[in-house]
Amino acid sequence: SPARDGCPRNFSEPAADSEPLTLLTYNVMQLTDFTGTSVSDSPNPTLRMLASSEADIIALQECYDIASIAAGEANRPLLDSISRHYPYRSYGARGQSLLSRFPFDEIILSRPNADDFRVRAFRIYIGTDTITLFDVHLQSIGLTPDDKQLYRDLTRGDTQGRGIKGEIREIRSDLISKLTEAFRARALQTAALTDMIAETGGKCIVCGDFNDVPGCYALRSLAATGLRDAWRQSALGPAITYHANRLYFRIDHILYSPQLITPLRTRRLTWPYSDHYPVEMTFTLNNPATTQD
Repeated sequence: SPARDGCPRNFSEPAADSEPLTLLTYNVMQLTDFTGTSVSDSPNPTLRMLASSEADIIALQECYDIASIAAGEANRPLLDSISRHYPYRSYGARGQSLLSRFPFDEIILSRPNADDFRVRAFRIYIGTDTITLFDVHLQSIGLTPDDKQLYRDLTRGDTQGRGIKGEIREIRSDLISKLTEAFRARALQTAALTDMIAETGGKCIVCGDFNDVPGCYALRSLAATGLRDAWRQSALGPAITYHANRLYFRIDHILYSPQLITPLRTRRLTWPYSDHYPVEMTFTLNNPATTQD
């Protein structure tokens, strides 16, 4: 089971019995160019990727308002294109934003620890059907730039002129406490999220930046409610979605209600302009009489 979580072997796609839809989840890092190749007064590269996407629904993290972040005449055609393709949009003060071809309403959630709990829920109306979408961004580990630099130096073997052993001893307890605090925070956030999912019911998709790897506590807890991991069920092979600081992990996930949604294909896109790669799921909505085992 853990091997399938990390490296699924889905060599073929199930036949679609209705019109396929596509969902994209993407932490855009506030539209900052991670590659550092953009020049001033040029179109924002992440915005260009979003404008070229053919996804029906895009759930974003670390995106507060693309119009204000990507101001400038060079981005105007891209913003106009996004507005035409995604007439229904919502930007969140905490970074969770939604672009959709279909109308939606936000579900107002009662949330614990409001300063740190970054989840938004939407009811999306697709013809006569409705999907409840949870756009999540769970607690990060919170490593400092110095922590990340030390890790990069260690993994590159670049230890010349540094007392690496002494530095490791010095920060070891600090790192452990950071990890412990992050694990506890994500556990509490996951418990609150599972309660919200139970309250809303219906066709449900949970997606976003979980800041944790396949098989983690959050994914196991959500699986216990009946949700399934789209990567495990419809992707082929391993992938990474976070690629900064030599920390190569798949921490962006999509889960779904198997009785109501059938994933046809899940894949990682290789847009390089954020410190995350986007994950895309193509799926169909099941008829009431259609369920998965």
